[in-house]
Amino acid sequence: MKLAFQLFLAAFLVASVRCTSWDDVDNVLSAAVADKAFPGCVAVVGGEKGILYSKAFGNFVFPGDSAPLTPGVNPPMTLDTIFDIASLSKVAITTTATAQLYEAGYINLDDPVTSYLGSSYASHPGKDRITIRNLMLHNAGYPPDPTPGFIAKEFGCPATSQEHPPQDFTCQVKVYQAIYDQDLVRMPGVEYDYSDLSMMTMMYVIGRTARQYNLVGGDDLLPECVARTARAWHDPNASPSRPVDQCFFEAYVRLHVVAPLGLKHTGYLPSLVDRPNCAPTENDTYYRHEVVQGAVHDENAYASGGIQGHAAVFTTAMEAATLMHRLLFAAPRYNPQPARYLNETTVKYFTTVADPTFSSRALGWDLCGDPDRMIYTVFFTNRVYPTRQNMKIAKARTAFNTAVQKVVDGQ
Repeated sequence: MKLAFQLFLAAFLVASVRCTSWDDVDNVLSAAVADKAFPGCVAVVGGEKGILYSKAFGNFVFPGDSAPLTPGVNPPMTLDTIFDIASLSKVAITTTATAQLYEAGYINLDDPVTSYLGSSYASHPGKDRITIRNLMLHNAGYPPDPTPGFIAKEFGCPATSQEHPPQDFTCQVKVYQAIYDQDLVRMPGVEYDYSDLSMMTMMYVIGRTARQYNLVGGDDLLPECVARTARAWHDPNASPSRPVDQCFFEAYVRLHVVAPLGLKHTGYLPSLVDRPNCAPTENDTYYRHEVVQGAVHDENAYASGGIQGHAAVFTTAMEAATLMHRLLFAAPRYNPQPARYLNETTVKYFTTVADPTFSSRALGWDLCGDPDRMIYTVFFTNRVYPTRQNMKIAKARTAFNTAVQKVVDGQ
């Protein structure tokens, strides 16, 4: 009798697990939209054999509103909706570019940053000790954000004084100099402190490396990016041309990170055609005095012209899934004849926690899919619409990933 009961209980538990389905994921995301955690979202789950789940929920803005670039219309979220991925830019793009240059031997993680940006980078105490590894682990000693911020009046960006400041490169030289002049709050390697400045600095390291080794050429640069800087990019030591490394960074990303994966809507500065398909972000009542759509939400990236190492990348959930699939399944057994992108060893190195007693941070990455279950999730929302004060996203994110885990474990 006892054995029969145990067998019944085991069968009941198995049945209970298996009854969990993707409908439960649908219900979680529908409930989050109804709770106004965000106006809409797109969720994708992928595994070894491809996409397991992909669905869009909600709309661009809350009911009764209309999107700025489609007046009178509130478009539904679709799998093709383009999102400003904010700080995910750090890992999806800047870290991937760094990993590629490391794998190819152009960047040594233990080199001081001055080896790439010159001795003038170390204008403040301790900066001569910052290595590329410090930047990638967020323990370079930087404060979390630039001080002053690039939109602060004391920073002196002329566009800031306008009611609707344009997203352009008029402050390109000032932003570049600000990175060099930024002092530290502590010595490098002492403490983890998540900082946008680390990836802003990496933008120039990547751009300088791409320029020095001719990984991209002058003809590859966006004309609007180089218009306000000297064009002497053939000389890496020519001081007037150094701000143009921002443009070389964008070109490297476009040609070596994005293009090899066939991504059509991933990168900086969405085209005029793509902008109406970008999910609106915040109703900015402080700086731009408008609902932001098709331009980067992050103010420092906006003042930089829309290209930065810490933010400003746009993509779709499906294209982000393509990148995640390529990283999680980088082993030769998944890619018998892979195009050169990143090998398994490099991906593992950059996604392994460096020192768990120090932080959960790997090289750039904090988390990268689920290597045990061999799945990844992409969950894009515009939860900052109409205000970044909406913090319901944490609950929704946990509920989504928990529901996915139950489905996968029950299959």
